[in-house]
Amino acid sequence: DNNEGIGNAVFPQVFGIANRFAKPTGHSQYCSIATRVDYFYYSASKESFLPLENPELVPADVEKIWLNGKLINFVVRVERGTINRFLYSIAMLAPYSESLINRQTLDNSAWNRKLVYKFSGGVGLGHWQGQLRLSKGQALHYESLKRGYAVAFSTGNSTVTHYNLNLAAETAVMLKQHFAAVYGQPQHTIGLGGSGGAIQQYVIGENYPGLIDAAIPQLSFPDMISQTIYVADCELLERYFDHA
Repeated sequence: DNNEGIGNAVFPQVFGIANRFAKPTGHSQYCSIATRVDYFYYSASKESFLPLENPELVPADVEKIWLNGKLINFVVRVERGTINRFLYSIAMLAPYSESLINRQTLDNSAWNRKLVYKFSGGVGLGHWQGQLRLSKGQALHYESLKRGYAVAFSTGNSTVTHYNLNLAAETAVMLKQHFAAVYGQPQHTIGLGGSGGAIQQYVIGENYPGLIDAAIPQLSFPDMISQTIYVADCELLERYFDHA
């Protein structure tokens, strides 16, 4: 939003990755981007999601899925933007013709009215905006989307971005409010994620009842502090045995 050097530097991208050795293209004081909507289809031949420039012209290798007794194209709509300074994505099935003029012209009839909220792990030192990846692990969760679930994710709910669980919960509250305003209130919301993503589900489930209705914690441990004890002990014991 400015070229005065105020805020965070924005670098040109090479194959979708910021080239931090290049000259910044500008600076962002508010860490915001314009909301955008894109379409993707699941390629049966390449077994991955690929960009779809024209939703009316779906490639022949699109995977077909059964939903509510109908065989439909595996095409999804992905909304991306910034909420609470973090990058977010909302994905759901969009196999039918629709318009992006406003939310009333979206065809969400393939959505099963349920939401999967993805949480991601890692250990982040400091605080940054994070990177949003259009991958099966984040925005384009294959197993959820093919069953009609909507999938929401924010880089603010990845503990590799930061380890402030209050901030993570605040971000989840704001993103879910945005989801309900645009697409409607989901019948229920399922948390899904491992490691730091599991810890977020425990903390949010305890302190923010109703934000997620069910939790699927994976690679789970109770908190960050207690796990460091045996990790530190292992290093000391390993050094002892190496030199004993």
